[in-house]
Parts: sequence; structure tokens; C-alpha cells
Amino acid sequence: MYAIVEHGGKQYVMRPGRLVRLEKIDQAPGTVVEFTNVHLVRTEDPVAVAVGQPLHYVVKATIRRHERAKKLIVFKKRRKEQYKKKQGHRQWMTVVYVEAIEPRDAE
Repeated sequence: MYAIVEHGGKQYVMRPGRLVRLEKIDQAPGTVVEFTNVHLVRTEDPVAVAVGQPLHYVVKATIRRHERAKKLIVFKKRRKEQYKKKQGHRQWMTVVYVEAIEPRDAE
């Protein structure tokens, strides 16, 4: 079973029992977070795929830690103008452990 979830403008594949690196979530490690912006869910008992927006599923995950991604080099240059600029950037990431993918309760 897996789900495709949107977070921070990107889409991630989430499977129960796996770690996923997402853009930073401003909560402490150990906190349980719920992702409700689910675009696709695939189940395995009877193999079925549910696609649509919004899907009535929720992905529950626990925040494990916060870390920084690898450094990206940003290099700008304008030829014939003696202009060069080099910068580095390290994005903050959050590592979450996916607990479960469940149908959302009717509201």
C-alpha cells in the first residue's frame, strides 16, 4: 500500500514503515503529523487505485528529526562583464516515519 501526498509544493510517495525526507515542518521530534492532501492511494488486498482530489484518506507520520540537505552551489556569471557570484545553500529537511495510511472519518 502506498499514497502520493503533496507537501511544500512537491509530491512524495509514502509507504507505511518507511522514512521520508520532506521540507521542514515546524514541530518538535516525536510529534504525530497528519497529511490530508492525498492525491493517490493504492491498496493491495484487492488491488485498487483511487485517484482524485480530494481523496478521503489521511497519512499519519511521526517526526523523527530535523536535518539539512546537501549543499547546492548557485553560480552566476555574465561573460565579458567581469561578474561572477558563487553562493551555497543548504535546505532544512524533516525526516518522518510513516505510521499508517487510513481512510479519513466522514465529517
